[in-house]
Amino acid sequence: MATTVFPCPKCRAIVRLREGESHTQCTGCGATVSASASREVAPSSNARGGDGVRGVVIAVSLLSVAVGVVALKNARHPRPAHEAAPETPMPIYTAPPTTANVPTPAGELAWEPNARAPLVLPINDDAVEDIFGFFRVWDGLSAWTAYAGAFDGVTLKPLWRTEAIDPQVLKQPGVVPMALIVGPRIVVADTSATLRVFTLATGEKQATLQVAGAVAELCRAPDKPTHVWVKVIGDADAMIDLDTGKATLTPRPKGCPPSAFRANLPDALPKWRKPTPQQVADATQQAKMSAACNDTFLNYLVAQATCTLANAEAPVASGDDAGFRPRYALTNGALSIAIGTKAGKPFATSQTKGSPWEHGFITDDTKPKPVVPAVADLTPDRLYAVYDKLYFDARLAALDARTGGPLWDVPVVGSLAGSDGTGRGDARSLVATAERVYVVRAGGGLDVFEASSGKAVGTIGKQ
Repeated sequence: MATTVFPCPKCRAIVRLREGESHTQCTGCGATVSASASREVAPSSNARGGDGVRGVVIAVSLLSVAVGVVALKNARHPRPAHEAAPETPMPIYTAPPTTANVPTPAGELAWEPNARAPLVLPINDDAVEDIFGFFRVWDGLSAWTAYAGAFDGVTLKPLWRTEAIDPQVLKQPGVVPMALIVGPRIVVADTSATLRVFTLATGEKQATLQVAGAVAELCRAPDKPTHVWVKVIGDADAMIDLDTGKATLTPRPKGCPPSAFRANLPDALPKWRKPTPQQVADATQQAKMSAACNDTFLNYLVAQATCTLANAEAPVASGDDAGFRPRYALTNGALSIAIGTKAGKPFATSQTKGSPWEHGFITDDTKPKPVVPAVADLTPDRLYAVYDKLYFDARLAALDARTGGPLWDVPVVGSLAGSDGTGRGDARSLVATAERVYVVRAGGGLDVFEASSGKAVGTIGKQ
């Protein structure tokens, strides 16, 4: 029996007209379609079970089985190497880009975090304070070379630098690279027994002097403008004439008062007899306090402040009812401010008689890092301190030193170290003037801020 298949003249749906039928009804629009509208005749057999759909399904199934058999055969018998592999379609996604390990470029500068805080002074005649300090320069291959040098306060670019100096910047407690301005000259002490004298304006080297040991302190002689007193680790303190280079063993002059930090240096144990257990314990404790103070407060000479570290080994307090625990105190004239922790947060409190105040640096809901503010400086009217937050950049805060009132609080951008040890790192020293605030970071940068507003001026060294 034959079946005529053709499109409906009205809706174009497929209609079927069996042999012997003169008309049929369209299933699409319901119209009656006559045999005269036939366009195509398609044979069909009831013996195959309908209009061929079942045959198509069977054919597709057989094709799938065939493909599976071929894939299994290829898995058991790999394609020979000389035969080209079939092309594979491009993936619909791409892998995330890998972070390139960019090498440190030759000539990159990193500020030395273990040196004394930078000296701020006028070097050229542009009425903007300039900077002198210690830094390292990458040689492009495998090493950093240590220098000291001057930088222009306007551009923050180098003015001049010294010859290479001793790169071992931390040999024993209380010994760090430092410099002293003596009239038109600057005396540079690294951690060796060498002193170098340069012309401040040009960097011209005037002399190289040798002393008996590592230098712990430099002081201008109060009565002789060309003389420098040198505190040496041991028993060989000397007064040096910069004009002649001659050194004379001299105890500390009256014009060079000892700081509380230097008083924490270990006392020499008696050499003529065995020290008692108590003497050994006292010397050990003094050494620990000195090392901790040196690590916490590197800028005491510049700031004319005093570091009187207390409770060097005491754990940081935590809890809502934990009281204030001081770690060090800053003094400047009639002002005295203690810095420590309270309830597991950084804290400062006035110790000046007649004007008590206290200040908690973190006042928002940010989780604090339970550590003492890393570095601080006290001017005649302001306290500056860098404190940490747990998951954010460190902050530089300025307070009214007489009332404790906040003046401004700004981020040290990028100071939070990454999980791989990168990042700008912790603050290592801070020194403030009437115009600017300078923060040295462990990552090798010196950040400069305006003292009036906290606005960032720029960075010397690694960003």
